Amino acid sequence: MKKPIVTREGRRIRLADVDPDDDAGLRNKSKAQARLAEDLERLRQLQLLLYADNRYALLVVIQAMDTGGKDGTIRS
Repeated sequence: MKKPIVTREGRRIRLADVDPDDDAGLRNKSKAQARLAEDLERLRQLQLLLYADNRYALLVVIQAMDTGGKDGTIRS
């Protein structure tokens, strides 16, 4: 990614300002799959901490066009 997409309470992001062709520097599927495995492990660790703390919630918003992979993402 050229720069991370970050939003904070009270602020808005404009999707029009986000480059839809940004591939986060991952030029091929094998690099993307390796990065996904690393990211999923990190998410598992963070989810365990969040659950153990029992004070906060997490909202994940998945937005894509039809056939954009939302269902597969949720199943994973």
